[in-house]
Amino acid sequence: MTGSPGTTTSSRPTVLVSHLVWPAGLALTVLHTVATLPPTVFVPLDVAFIALVVVAVRRSGPLILPAGVLFALASFTGAPTADEPGLMVINGAALLVAGIILLVGFALEAHRLRSPAANVAVALLALGTAGYLANLVARFAIVLAGAAPAQAAVEDRAWQAYEYLRGLDGTPDFVVLLLVWLDLLQVAYVVLAYLAAAMLAVACRRAGELASGPGALLTALGAGLSATVIVAAAAATWDTVGAASAAVAFGLTIPFMSTLLPAVLAAARTPRPNR
Repeated sequence: MTGSPGTTTSSRPTVLVSHLVWPAGLALTVLHTVATLPPTVFVPLDVAFIALVVVAVRRSGPLILPAGVLFALASFTGAPTADEPGLMVINGAALLVAGIILLVGFALEAHRLRSPAANVAVALLALGTAGYLANLVARFAIVLAGAAPAQAAVEDRAWQAYEYLRGLDGTPDFVVLLLVWLDLLQVAYVVLAYLAAAMLAVACRRAGELASGPGALLTALGAGLSATVIVAAAAATWDTVGAASAAVAFGLTIPFMSTLLPAVLAAARTPRPNR
């Protein structure tokens, strides 16, 4: 029995697997962060998740891989903090690898599709990635320079968007300025990643690889999420909605959010025989 063109009944389980990668990775990360799972529990779960990613990548292509890399490695480290400089370096390395894989994946898609919209997507993501890599390299520099204690002393308010977007009191020192600047580079990266995913969805829809409904939805989501972050960041200084707006901007610009739309796009595309 056959389903839609290019899809067989036997491929449907792998279609489901592709859709499960991102929520499964998020669940693993949150569970380990909240419950601090012992290695005897976490390692088997992480290995099972990696197996899930391998199956999904074989079916849906490389755009799912950044989410797999990020969740499989960053779930081990938890939220980066200078209180644990070794784990912060590992976390930064995981984010660095995931960001490079995501950019390479977009470039490969643009080369394959040969679409102006896909080229725009690569340009947007490359611009954001350049700033984001500066953010990640600076994390390594902070540890190597022995400045981790200075960061740990101020990172709760200067490295968390829900705090600094509301405006910091007093005259900031150099470390505070540095951390705010670095985190704003991350905010800009995720915003541009949303827009890049929206443009790639346009290219896939025009190529016939994405149905009109899902394609339009992904495009709208990419544009809408980026606009929401910008508006929320701008409204963060308002007295009435400042705290809520800053929290929204923070939640939508956590690094793993950059992998959400690419993973959904890859899972939603019509599989082709040569993919």
